[in-house]
Amino acid sequence: MRAAYVSLGSGLPLAVAVRSSATAEDLPFASFAGQQDSYLNIVGEEALLEAIRRCWASLWTERAVNYRQRNQIDPHCVSLAVVVQRMIEVEVAGVLFTANPLTGKRRQTVIDASPGLGEAVVSGAVNPDHFVVNTASGEIVERRPGDKRVLIQALPGGGTQRIERVAQSVQPCLTDQQVRQLACLGAQVEAHYQVPQDTEWAIDAGGKLWLTQARPITTLYPLPANAPQTDDVLRVYLSFNVAQGVYQPLTPMGIATFRLLVSGIVRLVGIVSGPDETGPNFLVEAGMRLFLDLTGGLRNPIGRRIIAGLLPFAEARSAVLVKALVSDPRLRVRPTGIWVLCVGPFPDSRSPSSTLFLPGPLPSAGRAAAYLGHQATAGATVVYLSSCELAGTPGSGGKR
Repeated sequence: MRAAYVSLGSGLPLAVAVRSSATAEDLPFASFAGQQDSYLNIVGEEALLEAIRRCWASLWTERAVNYRQRNQIDPHCVSLAVVVQRMIEVEVAGVLFTANPLTGKRRQTVIDASPGLGEAVVSGAVNPDHFVVNTASGEIVERRPGDKRVLIQALPGGGTQRIERVAQSVQPCLTDQQVRQLACLGAQVEAHYQVPQDTEWAIDAGGKLWLTQARPITTLYPLPANAPQTDDVLRVYLSFNVAQGVYQPLTPMGIATFRLLVSGIVRLVGIVSGPDETGPNFLVEAGMRLFLDLTGGLRNPIGRRIIAGLLPFAEARSAVLVKALVSDPRLRVRPTGIWVLCVGPFPDSRSPSSTLFLPGPLPSAGRAAAYLGHQATAGATVVYLSSCELAGTPGSGGKR
């Protein structure tokens, strides 16, 4: 360790940061960020060795031990590595999230920044400047200046000092160009690790941007497999669990049961839904919970009317949100084929009474008639309508 430190500074005393990295940090169900100690602006061999020992020992502080006990983590499988980094002359530092941790929105960068070392921001000692950026476009959609009254600076001989300023600073510590550069850096880090990242960064006296740490964001709710990868596409998911009053995750058997059940229901109305094991394509899973993908229905005039009529009774709070979403141009109505209303009786029906049959959109009236030719008995009435007519607008239909 002594030889590595000497070579790092080319034989001269060098200021370094001694940072902890534990194997049990940033788990899917627990985050250990800040549980172990790190030390900044360490100068000299003896000070470095002492900081490393204290860093290792922080794995067994009362705070860390209690945290592991609460989360039922075996203490025998936990270990800690120490990372030694060369310090830079920091002008501004802070944290950056490549996805919004409050809303869960991906491709939206959230930046907190304050003058001096980033320890003030990470520890929560300062009210920093806050920026939210649409990563793809670079548009700064939110900026909120902080008072930045607490400043942590490095001392020339090692160690840090905390300065509390009486007057607040209203001037942002980052320019718009620096905010966009940070958003671009965050996008590169996320692309490298393939998951949203919680990063720490610093800008030195020369204006150079440094990435000092990156870890996965463990608090984001997972997205369904068919979730869009760009903001050009909008998909709407309704929680099937919430609609059923089940707020906890489902078991694998429960998910399989619901898939089979929904597959049987859609087959009863004549819709081919694919394999029963996976269920219809509008039933998706994320985080061991089921969701209804309403996107196709909201883009269809008939589906939009059905959803608008049923949702207030099934999930009233979601109905308000869906009503606001339908004005989004990404959910504009798309033309569909022919929908069929067939008044029975049908040979497969157990009841001799008339039956309403709505199998789904077919591309033409001819195809609709051919489709139902083997379904209805003699004397049955088949009415095929365009989606516009069923939505209450003029269109062309037919009858046989």
